[in-house]
Amino acid sequence: MDLAPHPVIPKKKPVLVCILDGWGENPVKDQYNACASAKSPTMDALAAKGSDYFRSVLAHGPAVGLPTDQDMGNSEVRVLMSPVLSP
Repeated sequence: MDLAPHPVIPKKKPVLVCILDGWGENPVKDQYNACASAKSPTMDALAAKGSDYFRSVLAHGPAVGLPTDQDMGNSEVRVLMSPVLSP
């Protein structure tokens, strides 16, 4: 199988993918949003540079194979529900 070149990411340019467990992006930036309230100068600087430097992906609902956007899908949910679902 051959993959087509990505339409946005230039060839021969390094790309770093960071998975930040517990980090969540939310359009509501108030005192109840831990990520928005935290002092995070590196993340803030990358986000300020725009989508060439900072992007987020959906990690819930249909984006990860769950039925709806209301369905949580992280490892904690699976661990907490395992005893309930086991015979």
